[in-house]
Amino acid sequence: MPRSLEQAIVAEALANQTDGYRMICAFVRRKLGVPVNRKRVLRVMRERKLIQRRRPLERRKRPGFFRVERPRQLWQLDMTSVWVAEHGWCYLNAIIDCCTREIVGWSLEVPRRRGDRGHRTRGRGARDRAGRADARLG
Repeated sequence: MPRSLEQAIVAEALANQTDGYRMICAFVRRKLGVPVNRKRVLRVMRERKLIQRRRPLERRKRPGFFRVERPRQLWQLDMTSVWVAEHGWCYLNAIIDCCTREIVGWSLEVPRRRGDRGHRTRGRGARDRAGRADARLG
């Protein structure tokens, strides 16, 4: 390996001590104007002990088992879509108390469609283009 390349790697690593080997590799490429292999930069930085230790990624902890001892201690949210003849598919949200298994609250939301200006009162195809009511609705 050329001595100047190794010296350039060490100089950049010492000048930018918080950066990793990939960033040092980019700095050396820019400084020398020639392609530099990132694996070579990593090897040189390891030999000179210039690699920074990094913290391991925190593992996502699963919720595990909850011991519910009284009402209003733990709630569960459930969401599902239901077919409503007037509006089509709507979203039903329910809040359930995990101790008593009672529904604490709920909401039924009608999704707004493009071109709607307010609440939809009739189903799709309820009126034709002239504004007359559809005969199928009775």
